[in-house]
This record gives sequence, structure tokens and C-alpha cells, in this order.
Amino acid sequence: MELYKRDKFFEVKKMTNSFKVKLGTTKIKILNQNMEALTVKLSEKDPREISKAVPIGDVAGGRYYNRLDHFSWKYANTPPKDSKIST
Repeated sequence: MELYKRDKFFEVKKMTNSFKVKLGTTKIKILNQNMEALTVKLSEKDPREISKAVPIGDVAGGRYYNRLDHFSWKYANTPPKDSKIST
């Protein structure tokens, strides 16, 4: 795999395929580490172990900013599926 930096993009060339990637990184070393992470293969057991290590309830902070709460599904007024009200 060859990497070329052009403007704000990194062009990745692998065999006959070429594609551009716009990332937040500006260093080839960090991009190489990120690309290497794509080769990691997880077994069926791995996601369960990861979930046990960091239970969903223990994650700090909210999922959305407080000012966006009114866009949440919790505040939706969607009519029931069998309703005669048109959308």
C-alpha cells in the first residue's frame, strides 16, 4: 500500500485500486496506524468481552447535546401504525 499526500487528502494506492481519504490527521505515521487498524479481525467472542469490559450504562456523558433533546424520538408525536392520519 502506498500513501501520497495531496492537498488535504491522502491518496491510497493498493495494487490496481486507488482511492482518496480525507481524514483529520496530517501525519503519514498516524494514517498508517489507522489503516493498520482496519486489518484487525475480531472473533465472535471478542465483541462480548469488549461489552463486558465497558458496560453501556457506565459510559460517561449523554449521547446528544442537551439543546438537541427536542429532536429525540422520545418527543416525537408519530401517529400509530394503524392510524387513518396521512403523513
